[in-house]
Amino acid sequence: MKKSIIPGFIISLFIGTFMIFIGVEGRTEVVPNHVYRVYLNGELLGLIQSEDELLRLIDTKQYAIRERYNVENVYPPSGLEIRKVRTFNNNVSTVEEIYALIENTDPFTISGYTITINYLEDDSIPHHEAVTRPPEIIHLLNREDFEAAMITVVGAFVGAEQFELYLNENQLEIIDVGRIIENIYWLENITIRPSLISVEEEILTTSSEISRLLFFGTIEDQEYYVVRDGDDIESISATHNLNPAEFLVANPTFPSENILLTPGQVVNVGLIDPLVSVIAELHVVEDVVTRYETEYINDPNAWQGTRRVVQEGQTGLTRVTEKVRVRNGEIQALVVTDRQELVPSQNRIVSRGTRINHGGGGGGGTGGDHGNQSWTWPTNPGSIITSRFGPRWGRMHWGIDIAGTGYGSPIRAVQDGVVILNRFESGYGHYIIVDHQNGYFSLYAHFTRPSPIPVGARVTRGQTVGAMGCSGWCTGTHLHFEIARGPSWGAATRLDPCRSIFTC
Repeated sequence: MKKSIIPGFIISLFIGTFMIFIGVEGRTEVVPNHVYRVYLNGELLGLIQSEDELLRLIDTKQYAIRERYNVENVYPPSGLEIRKVRTFNNNVSTVEEIYALIENTDPFTISGYTITINYLEDDSIPHHEAVTRPPEIIHLLNREDFEAAMITVVGAFVGAEQFELYLNENQLEIIDVGRIIENIYWLENITIRPSLISVEEEILTTSSEISRLLFFGTIEDQEYYVVRDGDDIESISATHNLNPAEFLVANPTFPSENILLTPGQVVNVGLIDPLVSVIAELHVVEDVVTRYETEYINDPNAWQGTRRVVQEGQTGLTRVTEKVRVRNGEIQALVVTDRQELVPSQNRIVSRGTRINHGGGGGGGTGGDHGNQSWTWPTNPGSIITSRFGPRWGRMHWGIDIAGTGYGSPIRAVQDGVVILNRFESGYGHYIIVDHQNGYFSLYAHFTRPSPIPVGARVTRGQTVGAMGCSGWCTGTHLHFEIARGPSWGAATRLDPCRSIFTC
């Protein structure tokens, strides 16, 4: 009996002592510490006692950032996460130690706005420009600066004064001629959201910086030019591969290309590369010069090769009402809604001798009119030039664009010749080239369909060779027309049609 009690008592005593030990130890762990786990980009940096102390230290340490951006507060990196936990772990770091880890790993942030420009597909943009473009991200401090910059950009493309009248609904009614802005918008989807921005990002702090970025695609210094004696906007633009319209956009303080420049003035000659597509829909009434044509009549009593002006030509004047769509200052589409003839044009009439001298004497010339006839305008009367020869948005526009006579209206050969090319290309669309066999060549592009004139066929001056359309890289119904001179088309020099064969 005693033998069985003693071992049991010893075992009970051991178990009781163990339970007391466990109970004492358990009481030291059942009340865990309230601490904060600090993570940076998902990685645990350590534990701290106070979240507020760490945030205050971050704000105090970043005095230089506050001074640089003129902000009141500096915030931890966007990947910083602080979680309040209860733990038995007593390995707590100081806020100074955690701050050092953060500073050496990821930049701090300030409060601002992030602008996202998403580029959407638009049927009115030429195919070669409508390629997939990644979103443009802009970081800035103040939303108001972006709004002011957009007003500057839109005003530069449509005219600051008229844009202000449009915004205030104070546009004047058109009495005789003029234009009214009916609508303004941009193609891109632009979002603005408050955000914490890393100080290592490019953060724009003024509306002028934002305007420069929206105009030129960069805030880096542009190319500038100091005006000299004899300079004007047209000559400066030509020297720097710009057209006058682009010069005015880059220098919005100049109201028109006819303004006089002062020697010593500094002007911006950088090439614009807009980040946004500003669309203006306009109602325009303008007086358009109606060109006269030259008619030839045969005189059997005059010697072949002679000619006589029977009637001098006179230009006319037509008041044209148009709906115009403009993208970043460039006409995309033009539709004529009304025409009113103010002064009729009068054709020039030339008499040509057809009498042949069989006796070998008394002739007034030989060889007929080939190469000596005048040039005829390639479209119907009342058409409008929407884009001229010269630089255009960083590329050379080798011809003129003519619109206003409607989809499917006739395109005519400007002089006698032979068709040497009739094809489709992604740029020109359906087009032909005519060799006038006098050193000149002419090109007609963007037909609605292939020209019915085959390669090798002769065409006469004024003959219809196609229909005005919008095939190829095209932003609206128009004719793209080129003139070149040389021994062959491939070796020819392209000329400005408005200076080489036409007055326009």
